[in-house]
Amino acid sequence: MKSQIIVLDSEALSRAVSGDRHMRDLISVARSERMMIVVPASTLVEAIHSKTNISALMWVLSRVQVQPITELVARQAAELLISASRHGHSDALDAMLIAAALLAAGGGTPLIYASDPKDIRAIGGDAVATVALT
Repeated sequence: MKSQIIVLDSEALSRAVSGDRHMRDLISVARSERMMIVVPASTLVEAIHSKTNISALMWVLSRVQVQPITELVARQAAELLISASRHGHSDALDAMLIAAALLAAGGGTPLIYASDPKDIRAIGGDAVATVALT
């Protein structure tokens, strides 16, 4: 059985960086259970801004695996968009998140914490599971 892969979108990462208790607890519990927590590199671009607490960001990033956006990930993201008949920069960012998650999951079903779970499911279909951030 493959271990569960947890993936954070930009809002989930931002919440963890800002000290959101639920996200910090999720990271702590997942790490204690040796679950992989993934943040695609493209998510950093969305989440980091001039008011980001860099110390808090570094703390969170030290507890997750930042997944690179390689050519393989980019091609898979493009295929996901074509299959879902979607396009645009927002969909492209979601598709890269999903493709990186699928690669990290190695055939398993990644669990994506997302502010836009409907968009994630529209692009990723049954290959991904989502948790809506509330």
